Amino acid sequence: MERKHSLISQCVRTKTINNVMKKSPLSLENIVAKTNVKLGGLNYNIILENYPIDPNVLFIGLGMNHPAGGMADPDGPRVTSVSVLGFSANDGILPNEFIGNFFFQPMSRDENVGVLDTLLVEVLERFKLNRKCAPSRVIFYRSGCSEGAYGSVLRYEIPIIDAVVKKYAPSAPITVIIPSKMHSFRFFKKNINASDRSDDQNIRPGSVIDGVVVNNSYAEFFLNSHLAIQGTAKTPKYTIIYSTEKDASLDMFERWTNALCYDFQIVTSPTSLPAPVYIANRYAERGRQIYNTFPNSAKINKTTGRNKK
Repeated sequence: MERKHSLISQCVRTKTINNVMKKSPLSLENIVAKTNVKLGGLNYNIILENYPIDPNVLFIGLGMNHPAGGMADPDGPRVTSVSVLGFSANDGILPNEFIGNFFFQPMSRDENVGVLDTLLVEVLERFKLNRKCAPSRVIFYRSGCSEGAYGSVLRYEIPIIDAVVKKYAPSAPITVIIPSKMHSFRFFKKNINASDRSDDQNIRPGSVIDGVVVNNSYAEFFLNSHLAIQGTAKTPKYTIIYSTEKDASLDMFERWTNALCYDFQIVTSPTSLPAPVYIANRYAERGRQIYNTFPNSAKINKTTGRNKK
């Protein structure tokens, strides 16, 4: 309905309706929050007393979804696969309004984003249209990248980011951060009461580790923003692989990243990843579901990778 006719819809299962009829306030609040966001509204705002976020900072999140296996090509007998690139950015009228979409691109062995220039142009043009100014700084959360691919990102993607951003915002400093859960580190409280619940045994939301276990080659920190209610919390790692900032501190990036984990809008609890990345991953998942269900509706442009309708 939404993709074909551009009509906003909200799918509600019978089980959910039954919960609402039984006077479940949480279910009803969730439906209202989702619908409000779909209609262009915001449910709450983020205010930081220390290190307040400049309203003209552009946050961009990128998430990748790779296929588990090949899919039959409807135009021929060979098997093809596509990667789905989801993205989101606060390029709307309001500073914490994240807008996103997804692209299809041919899957390759490397993890580079083939549509990066197209994506950045779209985001920066929409930012200038809605805000009537250029971004004061650009912070790019580039998810879906393994540590072994850092060199490839630095060689191929950073020059594209630099070139496009300088065209639209020549004086804006650029920072590229790689969030990742693909590591084996686990963090625990020093003193744990075995009789406590799992969420009380885990480290608290907002916990930061930026020494001893971090990479010496890059500015890096671990941030546990979410509340794990079952099992041991898997704390994401954030690696700043590139930055042209001169005055920013690591503490600022840590605080801003943590604040963005409270900006998902649909729920009031913090997410494990900052909103631009979390939303980008959701768009990538949506694109994968659409492609798997309607592969003929999304032809891939071999040059740009953009999905054509």
